[in-house]
Amino acid sequence: MKRTMMAFLLFATIAAAQSSGYPTRPNGTTNWITDLADVIEPGERAKVNEIARDLLRDKQIPIIVVTVPGLQGQSVGRFATTLFDTWEIGSAKRNYGMLLLVATGDRRARIELGAAGGRSGDSDARRIMDTLIIPRFKAGDYSVGVLEGVRGLDAMARGGALPSPARPGWWWPLWIGGGLLAVGTIASVMRSGNDGWG
Repeated sequence: MKRTMMAFLLFATIAAAQSSGYPTRPNGTTNWITDLADVIEPGERAKVNEIARDLLRDKQIPIIVVTVPGLQGQSVGRFATTLFDTWEIGSAKRNYGMLLLVATGDRRARIELGAAGGRSGDSDARRIMDTLIIPRFKAGDYSVGVLEGVRGLDAMARGGALPSPARPGWWWPLWIGGGLLAVGTIASVMRSGNDGWG
């Protein structure tokens, strides 16, 4: 009787989530993304799916990415927790699932982790959000921000060091231009034989 009641409660939770406009879970075999906000570009989508596929194969840890236009009046924490529990991300024996939720209209994002990760994963998740995801989002680049976040989650799940933030497109031209300016200044000083500024 107890098992039947638990099954009924689970079904009721899923039905309520679906009827209240929650997104449909991606299949988790070829696609790990539900992009209702339509912000993930094809290139980043392919890379995210590749990372998620390899991590599931190697560590049996799923990463699911969800973008939505809004949170329907809920807090980002409640929305993410409901999705995580309803979709049963991870397995009962290995509750190491990872969910990256982005609500573009509400300007909110959250990383939800399975209970097996313990409190130790919270600090890494915060670092991923603060250093890899949010700076990209603030620049309006949701697609790369999602990819950077998934790369961070992948490193976290594998026990490796978190990746450094990707350099923006202007980074290398700036350094190259600065280097050329420095070389030109030095050459000017040497050619004129004067001290001080070239």
